[in-house]
Amino acid sequence: MKKIVRILILCLGCIIACGLLPACSSAIEEPESGGRSDGSTVTLTIQAAVPDGTRADGSEVPDREKIDQLRIIVVDQTTHKVEHNLLHGFSYPEDEYNIEVEKNSTKDVYFLANAEIWCSDFPKVGEIYNPDEDESEGNEGDDGIIEARTTTMPSLFNQEITDLPENLPYTSKYEIKVADKNVAATCYIAIAAVKFSFTFTNGTGNDIVVSDFKISSIADHSYLFPHNKDWDEWVENVTGDGAKEYFTNYEIPSITEHKEYIVPIPSSGNEGESEAGTGTSTSSFTVLAEEGNNTYTIPDFYCHESKHILPFPDAKDQQYFIQFKIGEEEYVAEIQGLKSLIRSTHVIVNIKINKLSEDETHDIVVWGKIIGWKDLEPVEGGLEEVEP
Repeated sequence: MKKIVRILILCLGCIIACGLLPACSSAIEEPESGGRSDGSTVTLTIQAAVPDGTRADGSEVPDREKIDQLRIIVVDQTTHKVEHNLLHGFSYPEDEYNIEVEKNSTKDVYFLANAEIWCSDFPKVGEIYNPDEDESEGNEGDDGIIEARTTTMPSLFNQEITDLPENLPYTSKYEIKVADKNVAATCYIAIAAVKFSFTFTNGTGNDIVVSDFKISSIADHSYLFPHNKDWDEWVENVTGDGAKEYFTNYEIPSITEHKEYIVPIPSSGNEGESEAGTGTSTSSFTVLAEEGNNTYTIPDFYCHESKHILPFPDAKDQQYFIQFKIGEEEYVAEIQGLKSLIRSTHVIVNIKINKLSEDETHDIVVWGKIIGWKDLEPVEGGLEEVEP
C-alpha cells in the first residue's frame, strides 16, 4: 500500500558560510621581506570576502564552517615566480590585504582557508611554481647565482579531496592584471562542500521511529578549488539583487563515483538544534506526536559538491535521493527539481510525515540569509513505500 509522505524542499541556496578556524594550528606568518623600493613593484590591494557572509538570522557559525586564517598565494603567469605566499589572519566576513607585486604582468592569485594540509610543500616566495615542467635547479644569472628553482608538484588548482576535513576548506582562484600603478580587487572565497539540513515533522498522531536514513547519488570526490566556468556570474548571482538561478556549468573530478551515504544520527538526539525528538541510537530517532513538539532536526550533513546525471542520451537534470525506514517499512524519494549541487549550496529538506498532507512549499536560502527565488519552479517530491 502506498504511504503518502510529503517531502518539502524549503530552500536551496548558494554560499555564505561563516566564521573562522584554522585547519591546523598554523601560526600567522610574517612576510619574509618588505616591498622593493626600486620602482619595479606596485601594491595589489585585495578585499577577500565570503559572499553574503552576514547571517540575517543572527545564528552562530557552525564549527565546521569557521575560518580565521587565509593563505594568499600570488604567482606571475609569465615567469611562474611565486611573489607572495603567506598565511594571514582573516576577520569574518571580509578582510583587506596589501601585497607588493611586480608591475606590468598578470597574476594567478590563490585563496585557501582550512587547507594547510595541501599547502605545506608549495614553493616559497622567489621560487618557481609551474606544475607542467620537470624539476630544475633554476636559472643561473650572469653573476653565477641561481635566481630561482622550479619545484615539481601536482597542480594546486586540480587538487582533489577524498575525505572532507573536519574544518571545511574555503578556496578560490583569480586572475588579476597588474599594470604600472597600484591596483585593487575584490575576491570571493567559496566553501568546498554542500550542506544538507533535514527536519522531520510528524503529523500522524502517533510517535514514529525513523531509522536507516540515507542520501544517495552523492560524489565521493571533489576539487579543492572551484571548477566553475562562470565564476564571476556565480558570484553576482549570490551577492547581487537580481533574479537567482541554478548553476550547472561546473566540473567534478573524472574519477568521481556517486554513492549512497548514511546520514549520522547522534545517540543523544540533537538537543539545541531541535527541542523535539529523541535519538534512540546512531541510526534511528523518535519523532514525537505531541502537537508543538513533533519535529526532529538532524544535525547538518556535509558532503562533496556533486553532479549526478543518469547515463542516458536524453538525461539532462541532476538526480538525488533519500531513503529511510519507519518501523519495518522502507521509503525512498527523489528530491525532484534539485538541479544543482554546486559547492557552497545549502539544501534545507523538510520531510513531513502526514497521511492527509498535500501542502508543498519552496524557497531558496543563501547560507544564513533567506531570499526569494520566485522565478524558479516549485520543487516537488513524494515518498513511496518500497515494495518487497
